[in-house]
Amino acid sequence: MIYNDRSEIINLFASKSVMRSRGKNIILFYTHNKSKTNKYFFEINNSQLQFTNDSIEYAPDLLQLKNERGNELYKQELISKVKMFLDKMDEFNIRDISSDMAGVGISLKIYMKSKGVILYVPNSQSVPGPRFKDYINSMQKLDENWYYTMNE
Repeated sequence: MIYNDRSEIINLFASKSVMRSRGKNIILFYTHNKSKTNKYFFEINNSQLQFTNDSIEYAPDLLQLKNERGNELYKQELISKVKMFLDKMDEFNIRDISSDMAGVGISLKIYMKSKGVILYVPNSQSVPGPRFKDYINSMQKLDENWYYTMNE
């Protein structure tokens, strides 16, 4: 399903990471801009997503939030955006998604709920060093840019 919707996934999750804690009801949402990362922290209480904190390294954020940081509308807008990402992840059966490896040529690393990892590598020639090349080459190649493994 992810492979069939790969364009949507690339467009939606480029330069973003969403990680769900195992059993602690914490959501980590990051946006990446080169070497800088904006971090947003959430908790789930009684099935409600609650914003708890952020750490901002660059502006404007990729989310293009309309409201000012710190006010209630900012929190509501941020929660709405993160809910949308979580809903999309659930739709595609994604547990976590990370784009923090873009610096080594891996634009997206997708952890599936049912086990397994999918990578999106826009240009395998730009992947530096043997460590990351070996990692990619250890996976099943779906096409020129997509790789899959059950071993992670």
